[in-house]
Amino acid sequence: MRKVLTKLLIISTLLNTFIITPLHAEELSSSNAADVVILVDFSGSITEDPRYPLAEKRALENLVNVSWPLGSKVAIIAFGASDSRNGGKPSTFPMCQNSTEILRNTSDIDLWIDDCVKTIGTSPVGPMTDHNKALKRAVEILSGPDSLNPSKFVLLMTDGKLDVDNLNPVNPDYVGSSEDRDKQAIDELFAEVLPDARAKGIQIWPVGFGDVNRIELNGYAPEGGQPGPESCQREIPKAVIAEPEDLPFEINKIIRQVTCQGEYIKGDNVEVMLPDFADKATVNVQHGPGETFNILGPDGESINGGGEGTETTITIPNPTGGIWQVVGNSDITVGYWWESTFEPVITCPDESNIVTISITPSYNTTNSYVNSPIFEVEVIAEGEKTLYLLELGEEETFTFTNQNINVIADASVSTLDQPGIVTFKRTEENCSNNLITSVNPNIEEPPVIEDADVVDFEEEGFAIPWWLIALFGLTLLYIIWYLLNKRYLKEGTFIISDNTGQLGRIRILKRTKNLTFSINKEEQYGSQVSKSKPGTYGAYEVSKGKRGPDFIIFGPTGTGKETEYPFTIGDKLSLEDGYEVEFEDGYSRKSLIENDNPFEDNTSEGFIIDDELDSEDENNPEESPFG
Repeated sequence: MRKVLTKLLIISTLLNTFIITPLHAEELSSSNAADVVILVDFSGSITEDPRYPLAEKRALENLVNVSWPLGSKVAIIAFGASDSRNGGKPSTFPMCQNSTEILRNTSDIDLWIDDCVKTIGTSPVGPMTDHNKALKRAVEILSGPDSLNPSKFVLLMTDGKLDVDNLNPVNPDYVGSSEDRDKQAIDELFAEVLPDARAKGIQIWPVGFGDVNRIELNGYAPEGGQPGPESCQREIPKAVIAEPEDLPFEINKIIRQVTCQGEYIKGDNVEVMLPDFADKATVNVQHGPGETFNILGPDGESINGGGEGTETTITIPNPTGGIWQVVGNSDITVGYWWESTFEPVITCPDESNIVTISITPSYNTTNSYVNSPIFEVEVIAEGEKTLYLLELGEEETFTFTNQNINVIADASVSTLDQPGIVTFKRTEENCSNNLITSVNPNIEEPPVIEDADVVDFEEEGFAIPWWLIALFGLTLLYIIWYLLNKRYLKEGTFIISDNTGQLGRIRILKRTKNLTFSINKEEQYGSQVSKSKPGTYGAYEVSKGKRGPDFIIFGPTGTGKETEYPFTIGDKLSLEDGYEVEFEDGYSRKSLIENDNPFEDNTSEGFIIDDELDSEDENNPEESPFG
């Protein structure tokens, strides 16, 4: 009997080990865990450039190098458009067929991702591009019972434009002419699919490469789900346009963004940029077993780390702004991010009815705002809501008419090109209108002075009206104001680009006399353009133009190639090394999406494919696996 009980105990222990333990392990997950659906473009245009399928292959293979939070799941779906020819093909197809699960755990992604990648180069879906059905399928998956993580998002990899059928009426999902079918797809996408995603908090991140419709993709992201007020996510969803070879990096970057992880750089001497306004910075270093490393700050700071294990995390409180170096004895992988809290500032008037709005770090007293994020400050006053775009050190004003006014201001981040986690505090103030004076009935009014509107000069024999004196005073004040402000640069934004696209943007704040910016093409994370100090090697110095041009741009300093470039607003200025500069007026900022409907007449040509090209593909099916 004792032997039987012993055997039963052993069997019970083994069952607990092999059955119960995995169940508990499955329940454990990181707070940043996410469920993601990756939509992979399998349309016929993918085969037009050999770089495209190779880019998609490498992007999927690179998923094993992503630092997935514990408990995250991923589904990989190929998409094209439904096609009734040759037995019929669907609009979407699961690329990973070795399991009954669509969403699969990322903890063992290295064991199954190769089987998914093998699907690239086949033709499991129709040859056109139906973003509507692809996104609809992704939302269905993330709405199902297998998607339990609160963070959900879709990565849409595409090289083309929405085009459901422009050859023959072979797509059973839509009816009518080619134009009618495209319109049906667009209407369903914006009226049903994207609102459903927004209601369920499912973010849409389009990643375009090749000949894409940028306006079209920019229209998808804002209509989907958005991060909640308690989210640590640094940016709202947006479209990313990349070169095919950069696709793996951009996909990895978006995943780190949504799962609130830092940027990771590999090398034996890694440089990271930390801002002055950071409350603290975190540096995570992955190194060889027992190896050490040094962190060197711009003011001579030195922090030693490592010596145990293979991963070390160091927190730096109130870091000095500038370049920090992480130096290892061999190649190390460095991840970093900074954290800061900001709050709007409401400045009530002293002797007027003008309220000033700005934004400042809550716990950091620095006055250095280089590479400041762009914030959205929402102000509620007198029953009206106004949105201001502000950088640190910048101000906006508004007037009010009531005796007293309650002003409430909330802030959020609009643009953040750095690995930072940003939080905000709400501000509320009661302001008084000092132009309105209350009259005490118990106090006698002062006597009226007759003929006060006329200054009598008897000796000259004439009188000067009061209004002429007031006009003279106002004119004099205007001249003084003009001469004072003539020294300042015009408020706005410089946009720097080259043949690869936009490199970065530099804002000119109010009352700026001169500006210096540098261009760093080696910068892989965020903007490649940053403000710098005068005299910096290779920088460009901006001063106010005289008698004609609005600006004079001088540089690159210290190179022996210094040139003065006169620049007039509205023109496009060419600098050294193929750089181009444009200027956007600070009072006429353009929306990221210039058209409420990205599929109006000005973009409709994006849905037409060359008939000759398509006919060639159809006549030569052997040249294209998607034919």
